Amino acid sequence: MITRYDKQLYLNRATKITADIDIEYFNHKTILLSGATGLIGTMFIDALLSNPNYHGLIIANTLNVRAAQARFSKWLYDGRLSFVEGNIKEPLHVARTVDIVIHAASYTDPKNYAAHPIDTMLINFLGIKNMLDIAARNKAKVLVMSTTEVYGESKQTTPLDETSYGYIDPLQLRSAYNIAKQAAETLAIAYSEEHGLHVTIARFSRVYGPTMLKGDTKALSQFIKNTLREEAVLLKSAGSQQYSYIYVADAVRAMLFLLEHGESNEAYNITNDEVYSLKEIAQLVAKIGEVDFKQEIQDEYKGKGYSKATFAILDTSKIKAIGFKTEVNLKEGLEETIQILRSEY
Repeated sequence: MITRYDKQLYLNRATKITADIDIEYFNHKTILLSGATGLIGTMFIDALLSNPNYHGLIIANTLNVRAAQARFSKWLYDGRLSFVEGNIKEPLHVARTVDIVIHAASYTDPKNYAAHPIDTMLINFLGIKNMLDIAARNKAKVLVMSTTEVYGESKQTTPLDETSYGYIDPLQLRSAYNIAKQAAETLAIAYSEEHGLHVTIARFSRVYGPTMLKGDTKALSQFIKNTLREEAVLLKSAGSQQYSYIYVADAVRAMLFLLEHGESNEAYNITNDEVYSLKEIAQLVAKIGEVDFKQEIQDEYKGKGYSKATFAILDTSKIKAIGFKTEVNLKEGLEETIQILRSEY
């Protein structure tokens, strides 16, 4: 059976990710990656291993090695990928020396935030703690996978830079994700201070792409699934919210770029600079998927797991200043995502 990962369009995109990266920097280095089968982690692995000039090792942490091996079956005998099974909330036992540590494991959608608020916090906070312990023992470089959600609800009407902070209500269950990500950033900075680690923080906007999980309940993911099932794209709110988005391939490009060029103890916003309202995005997805657009405003749509932020447009001046820019605009990314996923729904 041909999966999304076997399609030439996906393979071409994975290969292109490292085209402008100094791959030599990653050679002869060992990368420990949690969240290996997630939206970003899976593309990260495919991108590096698709480059024949990459001669390093990725150790992929996963809860289920068999499932991970099935996902990455084409790389099983490659020699550049190995697996370590374990719950990231518990200390990992990694025998090899590690040069780079990336904690990408996390719940990332509203349904799981609401259903698993404790794990939403612990996977992020204990997870980064366990990865930082490994980094401290190895003096490894750390990339913290953070989010636009650390900015909370902002009254700001101009793009949010890395010093912008809004309001996060600690008594709301939905804050489990935001606060855990904030705490993870601070814990990483503390480890940098006490253990002399090089820590760089990547604050991603909302990430989308063909590696999205089938159970993803984010609004854009639901729109995409509507089109794949040949259903009308259904918007359940007024859709006035303005959010930044980034294609998963550009997210991985940014990770690789920051690992080489990011400064220690600094955070960088990462997003495409286009600005759309949620309604405009829903209409765009419907147009690309050639299905109808419907809007049914529901008072109860924003349940426990949904963000109350109405403005989350990121300022990317800082990462641009050190030489990074995205390559894939929203329309192109959505077209590619829908085309790759078409046969799986």
